[in-house]
Amino acid sequence: MTDTEIRTSSGGVIHGGGGDEGDGGHGPNGNGHGGSSESAQMLRLLTWLGLVSLAMGLGSLAFIYLHQALDRLADRSFQPPGLMWVSTVLIVGSSASFIQGHVSLRRGQTQNLVKYLSSTLALGCLFLFSQVMVWSGLVSQGVYATTYPLSGMFYIMTIAHAIHVLGGLGWLGVVTKKAWAGKYSETNALGVELCGLYWHFLTLVWLVYFVVLMAVH
Repeated sequence: MTDTEIRTSSGGVIHGGGGDEGDGGHGPNGNGHGGSSESAQMLRLLTWLGLVSLAMGLGSLAFIYLHQALDRLADRSFQPPGLMWVSTVLIVGSSASFIQGHVSLRRGQTQNLVKYLSSTLALGCLFLFSQVMVWSGLVSQGVYATTYPLSGMFYIMTIAHAIHVLGGLGWLGVVTKKAWAGKYSETNALGVELCGLYWHFLTLVWLVYFVVLMAVH
């Protein structure tokens, strides 16, 4: 009888043992049953609740911008920089790369998971860099938060989104590091799944922002 088995008085054997994420055991991201499955469902629920909360907050910024823009239809002084198109391509590409990585993991291709997660991380960093270039370009043109009626909301929207992207990159970095260490498998993929939900959410928010910013000008 091993240290992970407890023999009951009736002669039965209770199998113990557990593991946290990456052990392939019975932790939230393992392939266990019972409590571990409930923990995984709880983590998914909490993630979705968090995303709904973020959607309300970040979505309200887009609504405010749209409302202000419609109140000033004759005001075309502020124009979103064309570099926004580059930012959009980068973040959409990062989401596409993440999806490919997740698909690879489901197929047991862990090396491809590492490759695609690394690509997602790189594209996410390039997205943030492109945003810095957008702000720098506006400042060099003398466009500040108080210069035009809509420029202030533009800065607020893009900076708020960038802060959440920065947090997402931190999470993505942790997931990528664990992928390099072989912590994920077809049956141990919750960490990748939840990180992907957040990252795709940020991509969706950006697309909404992009449409709103471009459509009213």
